[in-house]
Amino acid sequence: MEIYGLCAKNKRLSIYKINSIQWDGEEYKDNGILCRNAVAKGNKVVNDYTSLYGGDAYLPANNLAYKYVA
Repeated sequence: MEIYGLCAKNKRLSIYKINSIQWDGEEYKDNGILCRNAVAKGNKVVNDYTSLYGGDAYLPANNLAYKYVA
């Protein structure tokens, strides 16, 4: 898992959780090398942020910044 950045010395480890790993099919040979596929399922932390912005609005003293209709 180290090659994917999921080792203990990597801070990204805390945002991933592996729930299961299962074999996906039978073993096979690829150019003489014994291989087998696997499927891993898990979760990744996704953060939601809410921001509140504020400030002051300064309107001209002659009231030409808006039109009031009664």
